[in-house]
Amino acid sequence: MRTVIQSFALGIIISTTILAVVYFIHTNNDETVEVAELNEADARDLLEEEGYTVVLSSDYNQTLDENDSLKQEIIVMEQQIDNLKDELAQTNLPIEESNGESSFEETEEEESMDSETDEENEGEDEIEEDDRIDFTLTISRGMTSIDISQILYENNIVDNAEQFNQFLEQNGYSRRIQLGENKLHSNMNYTEIANVITD
Repeated sequence: MRTVIQSFALGIIISTTILAVVYFIHTNNDETVEVAELNEADARDLLEEEGYTVVLSSDYNQTLDENDSLKQEIIVMEQQIDNLKDELAQTNLPIEESNGESSFEETEEEESMDSETDEENEGEDEIEEDDRIDFTLTISRGMTSIDISQILYENNIVDNAEQFNQFLEQNGYSRRIQLGENKLHSNMNYTEIANVITD
């Protein structure tokens, strides 16, 4: 009986080995066929089905070249815009940027004088009021004390942009400048202007 069981076990081992060899040989042949049949068009289709974009290297390089040339054009245009801004600044025209970083408006308003309080100095006040320039300064995000000083100088509110900027920095006003609109006039001294733009 022992020999029968040993013969039966040997038969199972041999048949399992034969089945395993046939299985592995058959699977390797199928994979080889699939790899051989996959060409460039099929590979592209397969990648596109999976959500990938297939671009030839020549197209990719051409796109990079076009991108570089567009960047150069943007740089040239920005330089032209800066040149135009400089020309406008030299002609004392107000500048308003589309991104809102710096804008200012010049308004000339006439104020009526109260006859009861100004009777004594009426002649002097009329001279000062006639020479006075009113200006609304709009301080936007990103503006520095240098920008503000230059704008005030260009609109005849301060006599010297550098001196006013140095005054702001030396007295600590340059760090406390607030965003918003500020009504100023040419008869104000540096301290009065600084107090208005920092409150």
